[in-house]
Amino acid sequence: MQIYHSNASTNINIRQQIQKNANCSIKDLAEKYNISTQTVSKWKHKASLTDASCVPLKIYYALSETERSLIIALRKSTWLPLDEIHEMILNQNPNISRSSVYRCFVREHINKVPEEKREKAKKFKA
Repeated sequence: MQIYHSNASTNINIRQQIQKNANCSIKDLAEKYNISTQTVSKWKHKASLTDASCVPLKIYYALSETERSLIIALRKSTWLPLDEIHEMILNQNPNISRSSVYRCFVREHINKVPEEKREKAKKFKA
């Protein structure tokens, strides 16, 4: 099943009809399907009938690879709380935000201390 963009004005059936009606003008097809001439032109000359992905090709992270690996290593070895790890990292780079450290935890699935590691985490607090 095709999932359409929230602002999509056409569906697969209309796109197929646009491509099949090569002899009709762009203006006629736009009036017939009540869409813009730009949309008709786009789908008339496009090879595929599916929408392009809206996911970014490259995701930019606030933390460098070194900072991420340091945060992950600290968390997995000590299971210190978020605020303490954030304070430790601030000594290295004062521009790191608490939320970027938390997002790193979530991405690595280490934002919650596992049951078997809770006792070890409590020993560091004492």
